[in-house]
Amino acid sequence: MYNEAMEWLNYHHLYYFWVVAKQGSIARAVDKLRLAQPTISGQLKQLEETLGEKLFTRATRRKSSLWGVRCMTAWMP
Repeated sequence: MYNEAMEWLNYHHLYYFWVVAKQGSIARAVDKLRLAQPTISGQLKQLEETLGEKLFTRATRRKSSLWGVRCMTAWMP
């Protein structure tokens, strides 16, 4: 099933998602990637909208990855 929104999905969406999941927070991902917080947040929001799923839940001051994220990042280096 082809979704027109998927054509906007790019490497940055997936990479930023992976870094935030690995780092555990957008703040740490910002430091690691040396990018502004709105850049990363915007990419994550676009990815969530494209997939139609929430990828993170807010737990205190950290981003908690949802079950699917944990499965996906388990095999990523």
